[in-house]
Amino acid sequence: LTAAYQDVELVPGRRYQASEVKPVHNLVRKYMRYSTAASSFVDIDSGWTSCGLACNSPDVHDVVLNLTWHVDIPLSDGLIGIHIRDKEIVVAWAGTHRYRALLTDMSVVTAPYMGTEGNVHSGFLESVRGAAKVVETHLRKLMIDYPDYMVVFTGHSKGGAEAALSALDLVRRIDGLRQRVRIWTFGEPRLGDTHFANVYNKELGAVTYRVTSAADP
Repeated sequence: LTAAYQDVELVPGRRYQASEVKPVHNLVRKYMRYSTAASSFVDIDSGWTSCGLACNSPDVHDVVLNLTWHVDIPLSDGLIGIHIRDKEIVVAWAGTHRYRALLTDMSVVTAPYMGTEGNVHSGFLESVRGAAKVVETHLRKLMIDYPDYMVVFTGHSKGGAEAALSALDLVRRIDGLRQRVRIWTFGEPRLGDTHFANVYNKELGAVTYRVTSAADP
């Protein structure tokens, strides 16, 4: 993994203890802050001043907002921004920050994932599809405007699941995204069944970094 101001080697598929990856802490903190900002109902007109202490860090303020979305049905929130210094396009999905988001989290119904034998959490799938068109439209334009930038999908909890799922959706639709994408999730719940996991790992497993606590289920 080479990312901005930090060069770190991580072996895909291996689980690491926090003490083993101290060099990556700055990177983890940065993406965690993006995830927190996305969950703080950022408004593009007011910018980072609209989300209070959650956005009060240099990492967040270095990002230029390009899009924020707040969809009520199906429930979905997030942001897209540009980090000029680190040459990153950031797509951050909000976690469980609204009461109605609990209904999405608690859904136990699964739905088929397009073109595969796998099934995924229907609530996460609906949330992703609710914002899919606007996210894809903005991301396509930004990838043309910033051809040498990496594209980072990130999110916490519900947002982590949606970040991973949206990344998989979009690498299948946007030419060149697969070569530029990274996925960082925090406390991400299980997204789908074994068949889906095999599909995901084959396509994006080597560029996905899932950060969890030992107490996470």
